[in-house]
Amino acid sequence: MKHLLYLGSAIVVALVLGAGSAWWVVAGSGSEAVRYGAWKFYPLVGSSAASDLLRARIARGGLLALNRSEAIYFIADRDEQGDELRRVCTYRLEGRDLDARWWSITAYAEDLHLIPNALNRYSYNDANVDREPDGGYAIHLSGSPRDGNWIPTGGEGAFDLALRIYSPGPTLSGDLDAVELPRIIREGCPDR
Repeated sequence: MKHLLYLGSAIVVALVLGAGSAWWVVAGSGSEAVRYGAWKFYPLVGSSAASDLLRARIARGGLLALNRSEAIYFIADRDEQGDELRRVCTYRLEGRDLDARWWSITAYAEDLHLIPNALNRYSYNDANVDREPDGGYAIHLSGSPRDGNWIPTGGEGAFDLALRIYSPGPTLSGDLDAVELPRIIREGCPDR
């Protein structure tokens, strides 16, 4: 009976350690990312060349990734200064239209779900963003109401932004280093 108890305990410990280490690896930051300012890009997302680990990370996030000729995905978890995006802070995202049929920018909480808010406002895209006179746009991300384009991000914890670009044109398909991605500028934090 004592041996059976030891065997059962060993099996439980092995399962916990195995599942925990698998979750830790899948939830990791991913060495396959390429940085473009505040944005991360995974060149193999949606590709048959993607590793099993990258596919597991994509599945964990709930992304149904298309191949690069159909869509390009960028993720930001930091601002232009390299600081983590935090829901208690206020940010301004500045950008211009991209060479694509359609694009969108969406805010997600740490749990990879949309950030709950009374307005049910989670994203902007090229069809609904209000533009500045020069054709660019500014999107505000904060817990308090802002004029113009505003995504409520109030609360505690970190958040990410997802930039999805569908039917990318030749500029995006060719040289991503030449593409001007939106800038994420921190305007204020209560503790800074």
